[in-house]
Amino acid sequence: MHFEVELEVTELDSLNALEFLWGHFDQLSKSKIKDAMNKGAVFLERKGEKRCLRKAQTDLKIGDKIEVYYDEEYLSLKPQQAELLTDQIQYSIWMKPAGMPIEGELFGDHLSLLRLADQTFDAERDAYLMYELADDSKGILLIVHHRRAAAAFTELLEQQGVRYKYRVEVSGQIEDAEDLAVSNEDYSLEGRIEPVKYVEHVNSTTLDIFLTKGDAKDICCHFLEIGHPVMGDEYISGNTDRDRMQVDLVELDFKCPISGDLMHYRAY
Repeated sequence: MHFEVELEVTELDSLNALEFLWGHFDQLSKSKIKDAMNKGAVFLERKGEKRCLRKAQTDLKIGDKIEVYYDEEYLSLKPQQAELLTDQIQYSIWMKPAGMPIEGELFGDHLSLLRLADQTFDAERDAYLMYELADDSKGILLIVHHRRAAAAFTELLEQQGVRYKYRVEVSGQIEDAEDLAVSNEDYSLEGRIEPVKYVEHVNSTTLDIFLTKGDAKDICCHFLEIGHPVMGDEYISGNTDRDRMQVDLVELDFKCPISGDLMHYRAY
């Protein structure tokens, strides 16, 4: 079963969220409605602000708008398990498996890393993402949980105080290590490239890329431009030689802007 519906609460409706939804979708059991709500497929818009409607006993008001994005097959999918590497209260570090989305979508957020993080901690926390990591990549992800901490990490990033190590597989042969300093209207990268191995029969090179500026998307743009598209990067280069994009964030180093401690995390 798959449908998308937008409804408005009127004086004829029940003002209990579960009863309201059941009244409009009697083809669904109350347990299935609760499941869809819990998994982030139902939204409440009130006075121009929209949020997930998760609690079945939420009191509604006349004029509220309810959006439902129901896909039974999608809701039945089981989330992958990410590893919590550290919880520093104001931020947390996670090891995200390949294929796990970072954020949810309209039809639910139960498969996403941010929802897993939200369910892991006792109290509700904000979540600020400090850099991009593709859903089909694996690697270390930093989630900041406080606005002031997010500002401190943003300043650290601007000062190039975070070092990322990516493990990347590209098409073709690259033999020499080199420093990387590229800036144009499409992307900016600063760091160093170090070849790890070349595999002749598939004509691809595995690289370690150490960055202080740039992210996975910038890496893909750069290597496409120099004629060595990232293997499996169907988004930018259209390379489908692998079942997923071969850009993994395997190490993260920074001086914590809150404690001043040197932090080092590895994905292997």
